[in-house]
Amino acid sequence: MSTGLAALALLVAPAAASVIDFTAQSLGNNPNPLNLPGATFNTIGGFNYVSDDFGSKALCPSTSASSDSVCTRALEVHFDAPSFGLSFAFVANNDETIGNTIGNVQLFAGATSLGSVNMIVIDGSGLTYDLVNLAGFSGVTRLLISSTDVGGLIYDNFNFTSSAVPEPASWKMMIAGIGIAGAAFRRRLRTALKGRTRSGAEPTATGA
Repeated sequence: MSTGLAALALLVAPAAASVIDFTAQSLGNNPNPLNLPGATFNTIGGFNYVSDDFGSKALCPSTSASSDSVCTRALEVHFDAPSFGLSFAFVANNDETIGNTIGNVQLFAGATSLGSVNMIVIDGSGLTYDLVNLAGFSGVTRLLISSTDVGGLIYDNFNFTSSAVPEPASWKMMIAGIGIAGAAFRRRLRTALKGRTRSGAEPTATGA
């Protein structure tokens, strides 16, 4: 029984939050798609170019393998498991008018669209990072990020929490544990009912 209950505890344990900040990536052109722990980044029709122009390493979905001057390609983010609590940051926006929309994020669970969120200029500067908060969505498996800003955007600090996806062996242990626990409960119930009958605590049925 302890094995099954241990598997059940594993399944209900809270998942850990993750952040991808590209610190470990080399500057310049990187593999496309770029497979990192927890998520894969794919620049559609372009290149995963890592830049440090804004104080930290960040990802430019570039049109060129040798430059981060034009980061206008759409960026797909595929999560290893359904995720929630998402956010990321962008920088290098040419449009610095607070409140202006400079891009869009579409969210998916498999092939199902969960909705979209506009990317908004928050701080009025293209030299500092603005936050895109997607915490209102859960079960997200893919993001499609598109910029409408001239020159495009550079992205960093992808925060997310992955929902645990149990291995088949864990499901088997959990089911077995529940079955054993149920059998033990039924045995205890039968024993208790027998004890009540012997002590005369059970009501006596009367004939019709």
